[in-house]
Amino acid sequence: MLTLNLDLPNLPGAACVGAPPELWHPAPRDVTEYTPTAKAICGTCPVRQACLDHAMSAEAAHPTDRHGIYGGMTAEQRTDLGRPPADTCRNGHPRTDENTTIVASTGRRRCRTCKKANARANRERARAREETAA
Repeated sequence: MLTLNLDLPNLPGAACVGAPPELWHPAPRDVTEYTPTAKAICGTCPVRQACLDHAMSAEAAHPTDRHGIYGGMTAEQRTDLGRPPADTCRNGHPRTDENTTIVASTGRRRCRTCKKANARANRERARAREETAA
């Protein structure tokens, strides 16, 4: 597993300097105990936004490695913060009746714009494979 090195104690004036690191990276059994304390400390921190921005940037480069509490937010909260609004797809296309289809087998919404773009990309890849094989 990749571990992000956020070097957060290097943020001048951070309220977490000197606090036990397990507050920000609790073991699963300790999450409910430590999270409120960590969030309370973050709530008083003058560099809270810088900490959150740093974590969001690091996690954008490694989206599967979200963990810990940074800027007063849990990994789940940071994930939600980075999601597009519910009225758009993950690529920012509007979720309108004209642009959305429902997959019958799963009930999930699919963006027609993304679906068309994916189909076009698949055709181009298949064409490139055929040209390479010939």
